[in-house]
Amino acid sequence: MTKMTEMEKNEIMASSIVAAVKHHKVCNMTQLAVSMGLLKKGQSVSGSFGKKVKSLVPEIADLFKANGETGEEGKGKETVGEKETTKPIKPIKPIKPSKEPQDPKTPKTTKAEKVVKEPKASKSPKTATSPSLYPRHEKNPFRLNSSYGKVFDCFASFKNGVRRDELLTKVSEAIGKDLKHSAYDAAVIISAKDSNTGPRHRSCPEGFWVRRENDNLTLEID
Repeated sequence: MTKMTEMEKNEIMASSIVAAVKHHKVCNMTQLAVSMGLLKKGQSVSGSFGKKVKSLVPEIADLFKANGETGEEGKGKETVGEKETTKPIKPIKPIKPSKEPQDPKTPKTTKAEKVVKEPKASKSPKTATSPSLYPRHEKNPFRLNSSYGKVFDCFASFKNGVRRDELLTKVSEAIGKDLKHSAYDAAVIISAKDSNTGPRHRSCPEGFWVRRENDNLTLEID
């Protein structure tokens, strides 16, 4: 009997490997060794087997890849006997930037300069919301265009006195408030009694008083 040459043996083994890959749809060396009966349960494939397969069938990686892409049996898994194990996916390490020496001619990059915020414009002093509807009395002791000052000028315009309800209506128009709130301001001026220095509200200065005759009120300014 004629002995087979080493080349003939290799050709037969290469054919067996290709046939096993296509028939069993294996995707890696472990599955290949199991399908060819070269690996028992609990054993791992040796590096020499892998080298041998690659030398006999250089396109083995492409065959494995083709089986894996078809989604056939064994995709992503290695079979050892009847046990299936899933390969853990190794995390991809971030690529560190190469530390190349900087060209001395190249200017170094500087950090972005902080944007200096412009100071907010100072608020302009508040001006009077609206001028008084009545001429300012020369003896008005209150601040110009203040609510009390407008009440005083409104009251002073009635030389012969005015009914309380009418005064409150006029005051409301003069200071731009409703009757309820304008009555609070008017009450401060109306609180002056008896004389220029008589009892009055603490916010009401001396120098005038209010004469009361029934419901008629008259501002007396000496």
